Amino acid sequence: MSIKMASGLSCHLLFLILLTSELQVNIPGKMAEETAANLMCLHVETPKEVREGETADLTCKTTCSLTDPKFIWYKNGRPLTTKTIKNNQLHLQTASSQDAGSYSCAVRGYQHLRSAAQKLRVRYHPKSVSVSIHPSGEVVEGSSVTLTCSSDENLPV
Repeated sequence: MSIKMASGLSCHLLFLILLTSELQVNIPGKMAEETAANLMCLHVETPKEVREGETADLTCKTTCSLTDPKFIWYKNGRPLTTKTIKNNQLHLQTASSQDAGSYSCAVRGYQHLRSAAQKLRVRYHPKSVSVSIHPSGEVVEGSSVTLTCSSDENLPV
């Protein structure tokens, strides 16, 4: 902003606006999440992937100066209440396929300022293995048959 003074000189004013937890910012979509995460200086550290049955620790880190912060964890946008949370770590004692998802964290009292979500992949062996035969029934020698094997798994092929 520029102001013309009576002497003909112009003066430039610079305004610094600080956002506080009381101030509601209306920024659309993903940009709002990223802006909020940057304001709170939070980020989640998670292993890229873990195998089913292994332990995994996810860590909520902050570079802000906070006195004894209490962290809240979210999985796929919903608060976690059944997992072991100690200080700033979420501990998965025995990872399972149900633990796969997007994790974020926040500081209690500032739940609206969550970190950006980080994905946790859980690798697991085949489950619910089934075989189907088409056509079903008796097969005549020399005829065509299709066998299909399917399963629920999350391992590299």
